[in-house]
Amino acid sequence: DAGANDVHYGNVASARQAFADGRVAFDRGEADAALQSFSNARFLLDASFGFAPTSGLLVDTMLYLAASQMAMLDRPMTEEEISERDVDVTLTKLLVRYPDLVYARDAFEPPFNSKVQQIHERVSKMPQGDLQVTTEADRPARVYVNGVYRGVTPLTVQGLVAGRHLVRVLAQGFAVT
Repeated sequence: DAGANDVHYGNVASARQAFADGRVAFDRGEADAALQSFSNARFLLDASFGFAPTSGLLVDTMLYLAASQMAMLDRPMTEEEISERDVDVTLTKLLVRYPDLVYARDAFEPPFNSKVQQIHERVSKMPQGDLQVTTEADRPARVYVNGVYRGVTPLTVQGLVAGRHLVRVLAQGFAVT
Protein backbone atom coordinates (compact mmCIF):
# COMPACT_ATOMS: atom_id res chain seq x y z
CA ASP A 1 0.00 0.00 0.00
CA ALA A 2 2.77 2.46 0.87
CA GLY A 3 4.30 2.17 -2.60
CA ALA A 4 0.93 2.64 -4.29
CA ASN A 5 0.16 5.62 -2.10
CA ASP A 6 3.53 7.18 -2.98
CA VAL A 7 2.59 6.95 -6.65
CA HIS A 8 -0.79 8.56 -6.02
CA TYR A 9 0.61 11.34 -3.87
CA GLY A 10 3.25 11.93 -6.55
CA ASN A 11 0.46 12.22 -9.13
CA VAL A 12 -1.34 14.76 -6.97
CA ALA A 13 1.86 16.79 -6.49
CA SER A 14 2.50 16.70 -10.24
CA ALA A 15 -1.11 17.72 -10.89
CA ARG A 16 -0.67 20.73 -8.59
CA GLN A 17 2.37 21.84 -10.59
CA ALA A 18 0.61 21.26 -13.92
CA PHE A 19 -2.36 23.29 -12.65
CA ALA A 20 -0.05 26.13 -11.53
CA ASP A 21 1.66 26.13 -14.94
CA GLY A 22 -1.70 26.11 -16.69
CA ARG A 23 -3.01 28.95 -14.57
CA VAL A 24 -0.01 31.12 -15.50
CA ALA A 25 -0.53 30.31 -19.18
CA PHE A 26 -4.29 30.96 -18.90
CA ASP A 27 -3.71 34.36 -17.26
CA ARG A 28 -1.30 35.26 -20.09
CA GLY A 29 -3.91 34.29 -22.69
CA GLU A 30 -1.84 31.34 -23.90
CA ALA A 31 -4.76 28.96 -24.42
CA ASP A 32 -2.69 26.21 -26.12
CA ALA A 33 -0.24 25.94 -23.23
CA ALA A 34 -3.02 26.26 -20.66
CA LEU A 35 -5.05 23.53 -22.32
CA GLN A 36 -2.06 21.16 -22.32
CA SER A 37 -1.23 21.83 -18.67
CA PHE A 38 -4.84 21.48 -17.48
CA SER A 39 -5.26 18.31 -19.54
CA ASN A 40 -2.15 16.89 -17.87
CA ALA A 41 -3.42 17.88 -14.42
CA ARG A 42 -6.79 16.27 -15.08
CA PHE A 43 -5.16 13.05 -16.28
CA LEU A 44 -3.04 12.84 -13.12
CA LEU A 45 -6.00 13.63 -10.86
CA ASP A 46 -8.27 11.13 -12.58
CA ALA A 47 -5.60 8.48 -12.05
CA SER A 48 -5.33 9.30 -8.33
CA PHE A 49 -8.58 11.06 -7.47
CA GLY A 50 -9.28 9.06 -4.33
CA PHE A 51 -5.93 10.08 -2.89
CA ALA A 52 -6.35 13.84 -3.36
CA PRO A 53 -6.76 15.51 0.06
CA THR A 54 -9.64 17.66 -1.21
CA SER A 55 -11.71 17.97 -4.35
CA GLY A 56 -10.73 21.62 -4.87
CA LEU A 57 -7.84 20.94 -7.23
CA LEU A 58 -10.00 18.73 -9.45
CA VAL A 59 -12.81 21.30 -9.54
CA ASP A 60 -10.43 24.15 -10.39
CA THR A 61 -8.67 22.05 -13.03
CA MET A 62 -11.95 21.09 -14.70
CA LEU A 63 -13.17 24.71 -14.71
CA TYR A 64 -9.96 26.06 -16.21
CA LEU A 65 -9.76 23.16 -18.67
CA ALA A 66 -13.26 23.98 -19.94
CA ALA A 67 -12.45 27.71 -20.06
CA SER A 68 -9.28 26.97 -22.03
CA GLN A 69 -11.24 24.74 -24.40
CA MET A 70 -13.77 27.53 -24.88
CA ALA A 71 -10.99 30.03 -25.58
CA MET A 72 -9.70 27.71 -28.31
CA LEU A 73 -13.05 27.75 -30.14
CA ASP A 74 -12.39 31.21 -31.59
CA ARG A 75 -8.91 30.34 -32.86
CA PRO A 76 -7.88 28.79 -36.13
CA MET A 77 -7.76 25.00 -35.85
CA THR A 78 -4.54 23.60 -34.47
CA GLU A 79 -3.24 20.06 -34.48
CA GLU A 80 -5.69 19.28 -31.69
CA GLU A 81 -9.18 20.32 -32.74
CA ILE A 82 -11.44 21.55 -29.94
CA SER A 83 -15.20 21.70 -30.39
CA GLU A 84 -18.04 23.09 -28.33
CA ARG A 85 -18.89 19.49 -27.49
CA ASP A 86 -15.53 19.19 -25.69
CA VAL A 87 -16.49 22.14 -23.49
CA ASP A 88 -19.94 20.64 -22.84
CA VAL A 89 -18.49 17.23 -21.92
CA THR A 90 -15.92 18.71 -19.53
CA LEU A 91 -18.51 20.87 -17.76
CA THR A 92 -21.07 18.05 -17.66
CA LYS A 93 -18.54 15.71 -15.99
CA LEU A 94 -17.78 18.44 -13.45
CA LEU A 95 -21.40 19.31 -12.71
CA VAL A 96 -22.52 15.67 -12.42
CA ARG A 97 -19.98 15.28 -9.62
CA TYR A 98 -20.65 18.73 -8.12
CA PRO A 99 -24.20 19.87 -9.00
CA ASP A 100 -24.08 22.59 -6.33
CA LEU A 101 -20.82 23.98 -7.69
CA VAL A 102 -19.85 27.42 -6.44
CA TYR A 103 -16.86 29.03 -8.15
CA ALA A 104 -15.22 32.42 -8.57
CA ARG A 105 -17.26 33.69 -11.52
CA ASP A 106 -15.19 36.87 -11.74
CA ALA A 107 -12.15 34.76 -12.73
CA PHE A 108 -13.86 33.86 -16.02
CA GLU A 109 -15.40 35.68 -18.98
CA PRO A 110 -19.20 36.17 -19.09
CA PRO A 111 -19.69 33.78 -22.05
CA PHE A 112 -18.00 31.02 -20.05
CA ASN A 113 -20.19 31.71 -17.02
CA SER A 114 -23.25 31.54 -19.28
CA LYS A 115 -22.05 28.17 -20.60
CA VAL A 116 -21.62 26.87 -17.04
CA GLN A 117 -25.17 27.98 -16.23
CA GLN A 118 -26.52 26.34 -19.41
CA ILE A 119 -24.84 23.02 -18.56
CA HIS A 120 -25.94 23.31 -14.92
CA GLU A 121 -29.57 23.59 -16.07
CA ARG A 122 -29.14 20.54 -18.30
CA VAL A 123 -27.53 18.49 -15.50
CA SER A 124 -30.25 19.50 -13.02
CA LYS A 125 -32.79 17.77 -15.30
CA MET A 126 -30.84 14.49 -15.42
CA PRO A 127 -32.15 11.47 -13.50
CA GLN A 128 -31.07 11.16 -9.89
CA GLY A 129 -30.66 8.28 -7.49
CA ASP A 130 -29.72 7.47 -3.93
CA LEU A 131 -26.53 5.77 -2.77
CA GLN A 132 -26.68 3.48 0.24
CA VAL A 133 -23.37 2.73 2.00
CA THR A 134 -23.11 0.08 4.71
CA THR A 135 -20.17 -1.64 6.37
CA GLU A 136 -19.69 -5.15 7.70
CA ALA A 137 -20.72 -5.74 11.30
CA ASP A 138 -22.05 -2.18 11.35
CA ARG A 139 -18.57 -0.79 12.05
CA PRO A 140 -18.79 2.96 11.56
CA ALA A 141 -16.83 4.45 8.70
CA ARG A 142 -16.63 7.95 7.24
CA VAL A 143 -18.04 8.34 3.74
CA TYR A 144 -16.86 10.84 1.13
CA VAL A 145 -18.63 11.20 -2.20
CA ASN A 146 -16.66 13.07 -4.85
CA GLY A 147 -14.29 14.32 -2.18
CA VAL A 148 -17.07 15.78 -0.01
CA TYR A 149 -17.70 14.36 3.48
CA ARG A 150 -21.27 12.99 3.62
CA GLY A 151 -21.45 11.27 7.04
CA VAL A 152 -20.90 7.99 8.85
CA THR A 153 -22.17 4.55 7.86
CA PRO A 154 -24.80 3.26 7.63
CA LEU A 155 -25.61 6.14 5.30
CA THR A 156 -27.89 6.99 2.40
CA VAL A 157 -26.78 9.84 0.15
CA GLN A 158 -29.86 11.14 -1.62
CA GLY A 159 -30.24 12.91 -4.93
CA LEU A 160 -26.98 12.06 -6.71
CA VAL A 161 -27.12 12.90 -10.41
CA ALA A 162 -26.86 9.79 -12.57
CA GLY A 163 -23.24 9.31 -13.63
CA ARG A 164 -19.82 8.37 -12.28
CA HIS A 165 -19.01 9.27 -8.69
CA LEU A 166 -16.08 8.50 -6.45
CA VAL A 167 -17.08 6.97 -3.13
CA ARG A 168 -14.36 6.77 -0.50
CA VAL A 169 -14.95 4.90 2.76
CA LEU A 170 -12.53 5.37 5.66
CA ALA A 171 -12.55 3.35 8.88
CA GLN A 172 -9.85 3.38 11.52
CA GLY A 173 -7.58 0.38 11.17
CA PHE A 174 -8.72 -0.48 7.62
CA ALA A 175 -7.42 0.28 4.15
CA VAL A 176 -9.15 3.00 2.15
CA THR A 177 -11.91 1.61 -0.07
